[in-house]
Amino acid sequence: MARTGKTALVTGASVGLGAEFARLFAADGHDVVLVARRRDKLEALGGDLEKTHGVRAVALPEDLGDREAPVRISKELDERGIAPEFLVNNAGFGSNGAFAELELGRELEMVQVNVVALVHLTRLLLPGMLARGSGRILNLGSTAGFVPGPFMADYYASKAFVNSFSQALWYELRGSGVTVTVSCPGATATEFSQVAGNDKSPLFKAGAMGATAVATHAYRAMMRGKRMAIPGLRNKLLLQSLRVSPSSVSLGVAGGLNRTSDTKGIRSTKRVRGSRREPQRIQPRASSVSLRNGLASSRARTSSRTLVLFQLRGARSSSACSGQCGRRQKTSRRYDHGSMAKS
Repeated sequence: MARTGKTALVTGASVGLGAEFARLFAADGHDVVLVARRRDKLEALGGDLEKTHGVRAVALPEDLGDREAPVRISKELDERGIAPEFLVNNAGFGSNGAFAELELGRELEMVQVNVVALVHLTRLLLPGMLARGSGRILNLGSTAGFVPGPFMADYYASKAFVNSFSQALWYELRGSGVTVTVSCPGATATEFSQVAGNDKSPLFKAGAMGATAVATHAYRAMMRGKRMAIPGLRNKLLLQSLRVSPSSVSLGVAGGLNRTSDTKGIRSTKRVRGSRREPQRIQPRASSVSLRNGLASSRARTSSRTLVLFQLRGARSSSACSGQCGRRQKTSRRYDHGSMAKS
């Protein structure tokens, strides 16, 4: 395909969804700016895109965990005379475990990458799009952003921000020629689960969508200017179930799905009259750990099935009521000879 003269900036572009987005843009004739930490992977991907699709690929190795990285990226674009028509905020990572036991520096870095860098880059590039009257922004949210997530509390909260922020911007930008789309995938087969440490959790053991399918779904939604994109029937059913389930149930399901055999135990503080002891870790026996994880997985699967069945029963009840109410209304109209006011 011939080059369009438009450029897409993709963060987290070295592997996984980011690399898939870069391939989609290049296949449509768009030049790409690839941002990630690993220079070798960026240059290898860029060279492949240039050879295969004849587009221009620029590699910008940057660590978005550095607060100044978005500013450096913006300056580099200005110096090269590049005005991105598309921005894909894909970079992000997660962690797994009880929040009180996780490394504070890593958690703060997660907020920087998942939230602060996304907001910063969007704010730096958005004015140029508005001045041209055209542009597309795609933010990677998650189904995790619709419910609190025990044992991945920071990650779930960061995605809740992305989901909310993106939809608010979509509304603000109506009629401007610029749109913002948030993609909300569930478990996806990328490096994410290994980095987060939850690749052995019930959530990922239940199956994950392929990166190509998720990226293609999000890409098409962005190009159409849609507000939100949720790929896969299972993810759609999950979100519908969350809407009708008690928060205590959804919270328990999320915790059960995120917990792994490596999740650290909780800490308790024992008090003795007149003194205070240091917090002590509760170390369950190996057999107890196995049993507890088995029960958690079982409860999560059972709760998930219950949510879906509850939703389907509600849909059937609503459908039956609708049909019955329709028949009653039709009968009333027949015998009231048009005396009823139409709603």
